[in-house]
Amino acid sequence: TVAYRNLVPGKTYTISGTLMDQRTGKAVTVNGKAVTSSADFTPDTADGETTVDFHFNTNGLDDTTVVVFEKMFYGKAEIAAHEDINDKGQTIYIPSVKTTAIDDKTATKLTLAEKDIHITDTVAYRNLVPGEKYTVTGTAIDKTTGEPLKDDAGKDVTAKASFKAEKANGTVDVEFVFDGSTLAGKTIVMYENIYYNNKLVG
Repeated sequence: TVAYRNLVPGKTYTISGTLMDQRTGKAVTVNGKAVTSSADFTPDTADGETTVDFHFNTNGLDDTTVVVFEKMFYGKAEIAAHEDINDKGQTIYIPSVKTTAIDDKTATKLTLAEKDIHITDTVAYRNLVPGEKYTVTGTAIDKTTGEPLKDDAGKDVTAKASFKAEKANGTVDVEFVFDGSTLAGKTIVMYENIYYNNKLVG
């Protein structure tokens, strides 16, 4: 959202934005191209707000802090710019997630093929916003088939945990409980996602 002041109502302006990597100070690139966006708007009043939407693939951008740089144009003339790499109001945090799954009974990555299985998947996260609440959702995947593991009722084996990030980097445990009596010889992988306000962020 871009707040503007002292524009001429009824005239058409253009907002052009570029995503910058806060760590390097360079433009964020996806497939070798800088991530940019622009929007034309015609204000009804001298002061107000407008939006510029960015749509891009975050694969490969784990643990990246992104800052939005914006310029305003009237025709081809640049009339305003906001390019502060330390502006928290323009900052987007893209987290990273790594997991380690341990069977509660064996205290290892090996699980006994028995009815009552408890697996703790420790999710290590980076670059979250301290003080904000997140939800981790996990799905048990059969490594051989690549498909979600099913329980006796035919439902996917899943688990989730909600937490408040005390620091930008930390860990949270996700507990899986399921019947593993028919899983002898199988390799199971836990896939985890982190959500903020029901939106996938990692």
